Order: sequence, then structure tokens, then C-alpha cells
Amino acid sequence: MMKTTNKTRQVSVVMIITVVSKCLGFLRDVVLAKYFGAGSVTDAYFVAQTIPESLFSLVVQAISIGFIPIYTQVLHDKGKEESNNFVNNILKLSLSLCVALVLIVNFFPNQVVSIFASGFDEETFAFTVRFVRISVFAMFFRITVAVYSAYLNANNQFTAPAFNGVILDVVSIISIIVAFYTHSVVLVFGIVASSFVQFVALLPSVYKRKPLMSLSVKNIFNDEVKQMVRMFIPVALGVGVNQLNVIADRTMASSIPGAISSLNYANKVDNVLENIIILSLATVMFPTFAKYIASKNMDSFKSSVVTSLNVVTFTMLPCSVFAIIFSNDIIHILFGRGAFDASAVESSAIAMTFYSVGLLFLSYNAIFTRAFYALKKVKLVSIVSVGTFVTNVTMNFLLKPLMGIGGLALATSISNIVTMILLTVLLRKVLGKGFIPDILKEFIKVGLASAVLAVSAYFINATLGGIHYIIAIAVSVLVSSAGYLLVCYLLKSQMMMIFVEKLIKKLIKK
Repeated sequence: MMKTTNKTRQVSVVMIITVVSKCLGFLRDVVLAKYFGAGSVTDAYFVAQTIPESLFSLVVQAISIGFIPIYTQVLHDKGKEESNNFVNNILKLSLSLCVALVLIVNFFPNQVVSIFASGFDEETFAFTVRFVRISVFAMFFRITVAVYSAYLNANNQFTAPAFNGVILDVVSIISIIVAFYTHSVVLVFGIVASSFVQFVALLPSVYKRKPLMSLSVKNIFNDEVKQMVRMFIPVALGVGVNQLNVIADRTMASSIPGAISSLNYANKVDNVLENIIILSLATVMFPTFAKYIASKNMDSFKSSVVTSLNVVTFTMLPCSVFAIIFSNDIIHILFGRGAFDASAVESSAIAMTFYSVGLLFLSYNAIFTRAFYALKKVKLVSIVSVGTFVTNVTMNFLLKPLMGIGGLALATSISNIVTMILLTVLLRKVLGKGFIPDILKEFIKVGLASAVLAVSAYFINATLGGIHYIIAIAVSVLVSSAGYLLVCYLLKSQMMMIFVEKLIKKLIKK
């Protein structure tokens, strides 16, 4: 069984840091808009961020996914010295790839920029070329940060890697302000500087464990490195398919005026919930899954996966209900001002409602995929990703004529549900028959409690709507949440019982 108290504390810390990072990210966008508005400089700045990220995203994803299970296995089987050699080998290979890509971008900047921004006018294009030739150097630090973050996570060190987002936003905000009072090129130097500061901030945590980088290339392509290289293609396929899903949605939405923006705004709200709650949980649990697999402790692996999925059910199902019921109000509160008129609020709210239908299943998939990555069954995840893409495109064609923008969002949710079903069936073969009933039992209990939450929230909001809509929402959420917790307790939900047990222990200690 996983140590629940430690894991809860670690997830809570990551969640808090993620919330701070999201707030700072919003502040960064506000500051950029205030000082530079929307024009050639900001267009060039955004592309200067996008190009390096696009070129290196597959490498970073491969490191994040493949590193932890292989490192954990090496540490378990061969000890600390060999596992540190693995860290160094992966870092040297990654930096070598960086050198190649940086040279390509700097020798052929016009061609690279044309791929991402062919429609820019001459002035904006010139700005972008200048910016990109500088910003690409940030990836030396970003790649190193990715390797060291995975290394620290594998050693149950989550705070320093999670803090990377905060550092990125703070340095970016400072660089935006300095650029306004000096020269716009400082904006792009801020991209490099933020990555460098992230790298420096990780060094104390990393060097405590001494995986010091050497320049030796002896035995760099050992069995473990070859195994990670073999994982790259299926990982790249999975990540690429996810990007194709986004492109497919935007392509289908492009024929509906304002639909791309509405989908984007709606998706941002649900992504905040997923990033804060689920990705924090997945980040902490992934190394635990890998350690149980490395030690061949399948009972504990199964228990950890089931408990993680039950946490997802307990937290995300009520969040999904709230997102569906209050979608219009949430969009209005967050974006409903200025040029974002009532029509934009309505279309974004419709998209948010149907995205929220699949939010729980998207969250399940985050845990399922980590379980498969821990098992080193990356190809299965990639195959399922292709199935997800086919489902999404098919449902887009079927639902768009019937439901418009709501159909496009619902197609995404349906594809998430199909993915969840496929991953559940595949994981059942690994974990056995008892795996699904353990999850269903919690889902039924939480589902009943969420039904009570939905009914109470809807009627309370309708009753108090005449006072003030924000007050009505606040009272609805508080009262219905209390009812949700009460019903979960009466039905003896596993997560609720754990929560009550911890609360009682703390009260007794006091």
C-alpha cells in the first residue's frame, strides 16, 4: 500500500505551487498585454516561444515518460552509481540533439520561421527571425531541466521541479517590464533567462544526490539508453497524435465564426482543473508506480493505481458537475468583458459544457497512461492514441452538422470516453478481474453523491439567482458541496473514509 499521508502532502504541495504558477501565468499575460498590446513585437515573441517548444516537445515528452521507469529499474537492479551514469548518458545525448537543432535554426532561420508563420508581413517576419535565433538557445537549459526534473521526481523530490513554472513566470514578467523601458529584444532574452534560472534553481537539489555530469562518451549507448531510444518513436507517435487532435478540432471549427476562440477559452477552464488536481496527482504517483514495477510488487502497484483512480473520481466528478451547471457563469466571470460579448460567452459556455462531460474520463486517462508507462508498455498507449484520433475526427464530422461548436467539444469528450474504455480493458489484463469492481464501487457511491450535488446546486442557484449571480453561485457551491460530502460519508466512500480517519487522528493529537 502507498504511504497515503506522505503522498497526500506531496500532491497538496504540487497543487499549491501549480495554483500559484497559473495565477502568475495569467498575470504575465496581463502585463504583456498592458505594455506591448497586440502587434508585430508580440506576434514575434509568441512565435519565438512556440518554435523551440515545438522542436523540442517530443524530446521533453520522451524524457518525462521514458526516464522514470527505466531509471527506477536501473537503481533497483544495479544501484546508485549505474543509475547516475544513466542520468548522465541521457543528458549528453539530449544536449547533443540540442546542438544539432540549434545549428539548423540559426543556419536556416527564414525557412524555419516560414513553416510556423508564413503569413507575417516583412517587419514582423524580421522581428521573428531575430527573436527565434536567440530563443532557441533556451532549449539547452530546458532539456537539462527536463532530465533533472524527471530524476528528482524519480527520487520523490517534487517541490523543486514543480516550482519551475513559478520561476518561468516571474522571470518572464520582469523581462517584459524591462523590455518596455529598454528594448523589445529583452523579451526574447527573457525566454533564455527564465530557462537558465530554472536550471540554476534545480542544481542544489540535484547535486545533493551527485549525478555529476562527465564528458566521457564511454559506454554511452548502453542497454538502458538503447531501451529509452526505442521508446522514443511510440512516445513521439502518441504526442503527435494528440497534436493532430487539436489541429483537427481547429480545422473543423474554422468554418464557424469565432468557434476556434470559443473552444480555446472553454478548454482553458477545464485544463486548469486538470492541471491543478490530476497532473499534480499523476506527477507524484508515476514514480511510485515505477518503483512497484521495478520491485515486481504487483499487489502494491494495483492498489496504488486503484486508489489514484478513486481519488480522481472523488475530486473530478463533482468538479465536472459544477463546470456543467455553472459553465455560462464561469465563462462570464472570467472573460465576459470588453469585446467578449454575450454571444461569445454563450458559445464558449456551450463548448465548456460538452468538454466537461469528458473531464472525468480525461483525468482517468492521465492515471492509466502513467500506469502503462511504468509497465514500459508505451506502444499500447500509442496505439490507443491513434484510436482516439480516429474517434475524434469521426465524431467531429457526425456531430458538427447537428450541434455546431457543442458537437466539436462533445466529440472530444466521446473520444476521451473511448480511450478510457480501451485503457481499462488493456489494464485489466495486467491487474486481473478485481481491478474494475474496485473502481466501479467507488464510482457508484460518488456518482450518487454527485447527483445530490447537481440537484441541490441547480435549485439553490435558481432560488437565489434574483439576489446576485456570484452570491448565488457561492452559496450553491458551499451548500451542495457539504451535501456531497455528507452523502459520501453515509455511503462510506473509500476516499471519504480516509479523509475522516485522517481528520479524527489530527483532532486526537491536538
